[in-house]
Amino acid sequence: MENQTILDEKDAQTSETTEKKTQSDDNADYKSLYLSEIDNAKKLRKRAQAVEEENKSLKTQFETEAEKRMRKNEEYKELSESLTAKLDKANYVVEKWNKYETVRRDQLISKVSEEDRERVSKMDLDTIEYVVSKIEDAKASNISHKPGDIRKTLPEGNIYAQTPEKRKEFWNDYVNDKIVR
Repeated sequence: MENQTILDEKDAQTSETTEKKTQSDDNADYKSLYLSEIDNAKKLRKRAQAVEEENKSLKTQFETEAEKRMRKNEEYKELSESLTAKLDKANYVVEKWNKYETVRRDQLISKVSEEDRERVSKMDLDTIEYVVSKIEDAKASNISHKPGDIRKTLPEGNIYAQTPEKRKEFWNDYVNDKIVR
């Protein structure tokens, strides 16, 4: 309750200062206004994160207190049900992750050559992703390279502004180069 009143007071102060700043539009410094808005957003974000962390810690504290109370009162049936529900939720997440991991692993291993599949299949998922990305990067860089090939350049200037003989000569060379490849 105290936190709420402090927050309300701070919000009231910030709204008063923004009203004062917007009234004097003639000599407003937009950069400082922008920076003050950024600072305000940072403060609000930090405050929201602190509240979320506090909420999370209070929930875990409440759950542990409830568990201790049930053990003390020997309410094993309720305790067993709550722990079973938690375990079911965790098992569902683990099952989902394992399914994802096997599908992803199979996809990545299929990209590796036959000789290396057995060795790669023994690695963990992160390592396989790294190895496959390195293999793909190496393949991509070698595709466009042909030893001894010289890149043709276009004639200088506008090709249509040149004489018809030069255009025809360039075009014949260009077509012959494409046919050879």
